[in-house]
Amino acid sequence: MGMRALPLVLMAGLTAAAQVENPRFDVVSVRPAAPGARIGNLMQGGPGTADPSRFTGTNVMLSTILLNAFGIRSDQLNAPDWISSPDLRFDIAATVPAGATKDQLGTMLQNMLIDRFHLAYHRARKEFPVYMLTVAPNGPKLKPAVPQTRPMPGMRIMASCEGDRMTVNGRDAAGIAQALQSAVGARVVDKTGLTGTYDIELYFGVDRSRGGGPMNCTGKSLDAPPVFEAVQKQLGLKLEKGSAMFDVIVIEHLDEMPVEN
Repeated sequence: MGMRALPLVLMAGLTAAAQVENPRFDVVSVRPAAPGARIGNLMQGGPGTADPSRFTGTNVMLSTILLNAFGIRSDQLNAPDWISSPDLRFDIAATVPAGATKDQLGTMLQNMLIDRFHLAYHRARKEFPVYMLTVAPNGPKLKPAVPQTRPMPGMRIMASCEGDRMTVNGRDAAGIAQALQSAVGARVVDKTGLTGTYDIELYFGVDRSRGGGPMNCTGKSLDAPPVFEAVQKQLGLKLEKGSAMFDVIVIEHLDEMPVEN
């Protein structure tokens, strides 16, 4: 596959203040993944994990690196189709500066792309359909968070043919909205006005008409309520259709392969 690149356009809007707070990995290696690698799109470690000083990517697609670098969904990335090519996969090994935050990890990935792939981009704004998370008429039914022994809040989903059980620990309302995105399959924006930190457990039905789930279940869950009903009855919250503006990352230039480590 030949080398490809988009016409190079210098980034706009990079201020002096942004350059001052512009963290980079202490050391980072980016190499093409070995052909035929069985594990793919795996990124782990870094701030907020059990290994905060080390970040790795295994057989990661270039598009996945971009999405993680900017903390966006795939429909917020305006880029040529070749960026999602399964042939463009890379292994990353990076040392994270002491005291770095999770938000700074995204900036470090952006700088890695700038330094190694000559990334140039700009931001635009676009309106997307969302669900607004509000407080239901009878008030919230959220339990205050119990202190956890784990270093960071967590979320897990236990799936069964009867329904899915989502457990979220130590999250504020915005974090709960973010967790609910996986249940409703769309963006969820917090409009509750709640300021506490909570633990929740939500039991809801899933349409498995296309299979999937434990033992390859088929059909709709019979015992669990639909997610919108579950959110209102079990959490005292409500999901309503709306729209909101989000950033879109427009790629102006990106090399196909990184420069030497």
